[in-house]
Amino acid sequence: MKALDTSALLRFLTEDDKEKSEKVREIIESEGVYICGEVIIECVYVLMSKRHMYKKKKEEIIEILEDFLTLEQVYLEDNVYLETLELWKYAKKVSFPDIVISLKALREVLSFSVLIQNF
Repeated sequence: MKALDTSALLRFLTEDDKEKSEKVREIIESEGVYICGEVIIECVYVLMSKRHMYKKKKEEIIEILEDFLTLEQVYLEDNVYLETLELWKYAKKVSFPDIVISLKALREVLSFSVLIQNF
């Protein structure tokens, strides 16, 4: 298994460089890949940013990432990113990173409160 960085993931998702995209595809299919949260967050930023060439809409990004992150050969650092994509569909003014932060914080608070109740 190999870890993909943001650049490799973007090549695969956008196919803006066919040769590199195909190399990443081969790695995914033959070895599987690990994706950390920072790569997903940066990927969302780059795909949406008006300062980059992609300028994708939120709905497009959600579809692209859901399709990719649910592949059998993709090992995701934390399922919070799939949960975030689901919530982001309905969020009007909340950014992807803010939803990630909120979900992670909520997990910690809930874990902490359960721990206190056990004492």
